[in-house]
Amino acid sequence: MTPQQQNYFAIAYPLSFAPPSRTTIDCPRGWFDLLDELLYRLERHAEEACAAGEAVPVLTDIKETRGALSFQSSHDDPRSIAVIARAMSRSQQICSDCGAPATRRDGFYHVCVAHHRGGSWT
Repeated sequence: MTPQQQNYFAIAYPLSFAPPSRTTIDCPRGWFDLLDELLYRLERHAEEACAAGEAVPVLTDIKETRGALSFQSSHDDPRSIAVIARAMSRSQQICSDCGAPATRRDGFYHVCVAHHRGGSWT
């Protein structure tokens, strides 16, 4: 992620990030849209939790681990766990370089389309 993308997330989804901007995002640029969708859903959940006086899940670490998104948060509840698990699963089907649909090949931890690997996937 570029610094501009990270700033966008911090401004657009303030309840989902550890204050003051201590959330670390270390993800490839191809997952921007996936993260945006995930953070949108988590922010709506955080707003509902705040309104109900419940603990708010706050992300402290977002990164790529072995070809998939991984997350750390300050509080987990069933709803946020389900949203995060779905994003983690989807990340394994999205090119980490460009965001196009892609496949993960056995033995490889980088999800990408064939032209980013420099060859075909057979």
